[in-house]
Amino acid sequence: TAEVLQDGWLNTGDVGHQDAKGYLYLTGRAKNIIVTEGGKNVSPEEIEDHFQLFEEIESICVCGYITDVKTKSEGIRAIVYPSETFTSAMEKAHGKEAAKAVVEKRIEAIISEVNKE
Repeated sequence: TAEVLQDGWLNTGDVGHQDAKGYLYLTGRAKNIIVTEGGKNVSPEEIEDHFQLFEEIESICVCGYITDVKTKSEGIRAIVYPSETFTSAMEKAHGKEAAKAVVEKRIEAIISEVNKE
């Protein structure tokens, strides 16, 4: 109970920010934060949210992995599943074998676009 209640406040572990208009945005969970080698704190949920804007993506799972045991630095890894609709359309347009490369190229382009944000 002491971990959850701090100074009369319920500590949920949610992470977020408030904009200039006073709107509150929940972006992730404190336990899920990835600390990169450069010391940047990254919320996997926030990255996943960016990918939801693309109809080519069915789902994505972002997680951290240890890159340096001594410093406990983490890298970021993502498993991306393209949508069935997008995959089927590419197979019809390019053939089943060629579609794989087309789908991979588009997913890589989306990842590059999200990384710019």
